[in-house]
Amino acid sequence: MIRTKSARTRLRHRLGHSPDGVSARGHNSDGVTPAACCGNLPSKLLSQLLINVFHPSKKTVPGTPNLLSSEATTHTMTRPSTLRIGNISAATGDSATSMERMIKYGNVDFITGDWLSEMNIAWNAIVKQQNPGAGYEKGFLDQLTSNLDEIVARGIKVVTNAGALNTTALTRHVRELCKSRGHDDVRVAAVLGDDVSYMIHDPEDGLDYTHLDHETRKLADWDLQPFCGAAYIGCKGIVAALDSGAQIVICGRCTDASPVMGAAAWYFNWAEDDYDAWAGSLLAGHLIECGAYVCGANFSGFKDFMGELVDLGFPIAEIDERGRCVITSTSAGGGRVTEDTVRAQILYELQGHLYLNPDVVADLAHVQVKAEPGSPGRIRVSGAIGLPPPATTKAMFAAPGGYQAEATFYINGLDIEAKEAMLRRQLDHIFKDSKFCKLSIERYGSKTADPESQQAGTVFLRIFAQARNLEDISSRKFKDPIYALRLQSYPGYHMNLDFRTMDPKPFMEIFPTVIPRNKIKNQVEISPGQVIDIPPVKVTATYPVERPSYETVNPVDLLSFGPTRSAPLGHVVHARSGDKADNSNIGFFSRSAYDDEYEWLKSYLTVSRLKLLLGDDWHRGDVTRRVERVEFTGGIASSDRIDGLVLGERLDLEEQEVMTLLGKRERHQGAVKSTTYTYTTWCRLIDIFEANLVVLVQVCGWETKQVILGQREQCGLIWFRLSLRRGWPSLALSLRRIHVEVRGINDDGIT
Repeated sequence: MIRTKSARTRLRHRLGHSPDGVSARGHNSDGVTPAACCGNLPSKLLSQLLINVFHPSKKTVPGTPNLLSSEATTHTMTRPSTLRIGNISAATGDSATSMERMIKYGNVDFITGDWLSEMNIAWNAIVKQQNPGAGYEKGFLDQLTSNLDEIVARGIKVVTNAGALNTTALTRHVRELCKSRGHDDVRVAAVLGDDVSYMIHDPEDGLDYTHLDHETRKLADWDLQPFCGAAYIGCKGIVAALDSGAQIVICGRCTDASPVMGAAAWYFNWAEDDYDAWAGSLLAGHLIECGAYVCGANFSGFKDFMGELVDLGFPIAEIDERGRCVITSTSAGGGRVTEDTVRAQILYELQGHLYLNPDVVADLAHVQVKAEPGSPGRIRVSGAIGLPPPATTKAMFAAPGGYQAEATFYINGLDIEAKEAMLRRQLDHIFKDSKFCKLSIERYGSKTADPESQQAGTVFLRIFAQARNLEDISSRKFKDPIYALRLQSYPGYHMNLDFRTMDPKPFMEIFPTVIPRNKIKNQVEISPGQVIDIPPVKVTATYPVERPSYETVNPVDLLSFGPTRSAPLGHVVHARSGDKADNSNIGFFSRSAYDDEYEWLKSYLTVSRLKLLLGDDWHRGDVTRRVERVEFTGGIASSDRIDGLVLGERLDLEEQEVMTLLGKRERHQGAVKSTTYTYTTWCRLIDIFEANLVVLVQVCGWETKQVILGQREQCGLIWFRLSLRRGWPSLALSLRRIHVEVRGINDDGIT
């Protein structure tokens, strides 16, 4: 393919200078000559399983040659065949020195960063409502102020979404900064179009938008009044800004991967239908947008290199013209990039094997992840297949939800359960006439037999309340009555002495939905007063709202894997969780050294098994929840939970029967104990939500027990709990020794 020498080609001459005058493309971050990194390993498939928990054309990709070998596409122009992009932020409040270190040690062409999440989008909505000149991420501006001169000197380009809900304000500040430093020739562009607040008041729209995961809920029927809307826009505006000569591009709520995608699409001049390349860059952006996560942070296998997990480095993606990438990190800083850290990050926040984005849909079912031979910390990722983008894009509308406050009580010593019960009774009494819209009283931790210290024997009770009106959660209604309990509570009473948590503070609620792309006015402000329109994509496709969900097609008899032993699930598999609006996802994957374990994992981890693992976190009476399960062969802003982003570690803890072969390979050897299961536990293997079912249970020759489940006892879980009160003993049995039959009144039953 022959290209004309465009503005981007001329600008590339500014991207290739290192301080010592050596081409920035001559060495990787570890100072290794790229030519020394040739060679291929047999493909290792991703080998993982993804489960999403919800609260109410293909082109064949060839093998993966070395990105810098002769197999890579060549051009008539002389320029590097890969683009090196570093990420310096995963969210607001990330490392304050990451930009400086990326400049010094990353040897990159582009610096990108993700400063946004649904949580701080809500925060910025509150701030902007109070101060129209605010609502952007000041942390980015602080770092840029310290490093602007070096960025300009090295010709590094910067793309960020730190504009948040006030892109124009941040852009104005950055332009003023450049001018004050004498860099008048540095173009700073703003990508606009994500602010869709105007739709709220547009009678033609009518707010007829459906909740992303609850098709019966409409935005127009929301009991709150939205005042702010943000659409997830793609990277076409970034490409246009770079084409105009911008060195710094400020975005608002673009997608997390858009800065990386825009940089790569601009550099390689991809056509709109180069879907595989777009999909590869989407995956590359997905891998590095969470910063140090792919370098070993938030990784279930962290104990394998715990000594390195201090002052972690930040990730770098080297992308070639076909969208394939190598994930590595800065030469300075701790952490480690491995096949498993990359696999974990691939699973983060996915909802099925199709990864939807405004510019492309990536089919990740056959992605390959493998380490470069002889090059530690360099992981090749390829195999993403691109499809046309969807006709809609995700959007979030925010509304003031009211006010919230919380308090924490600590309990230790003897009779922890009785002390908790006493406190709950007192709380029920003082709040019996409250007008809270939400009241959560949750215990965290469990009692320890013969604790070695007071700290080891302490659990805490968290009281969390929300109210629509400030008066209903004022000090008189929440803080004062709780504080008064200190003189009439359980023995050993003590609470968190930071009483500020009991003062009401505002919170936002989010309504996620999808909107037609033609409703978005995507523009780029190249300079003050100079704005260009970004045309919509020419080809789109329709994708199902509810992702495909299935159990494994050919499950293997678990007995065929040999004897079992009881061990935490996390001793034999890795897990990674994420959140999207009201949804959580949990990805489980076999360790790269033992890919044969994937066959066991596929057959073992069914939807029913997941519900069993979740335990009471699943069975809390909300029958609108559903689980979607998919295999890979190749709203936290108003949450009352303190662990809004964590599920993987919770499930890794569960003791399960694992095959002895796996037990010998456990990541962390330790004592393995047997587990006693009650009827409550066994019942979680089945779902019974319809009225008038007959449940027959026969256990090891005991007499059959029968009960008709009425409207108030629809769930078999309730019946089993009632059974326990009748004196039935706990069971110390394996699943193979219990027979459960579920039968409707007029059918023959299923086993």
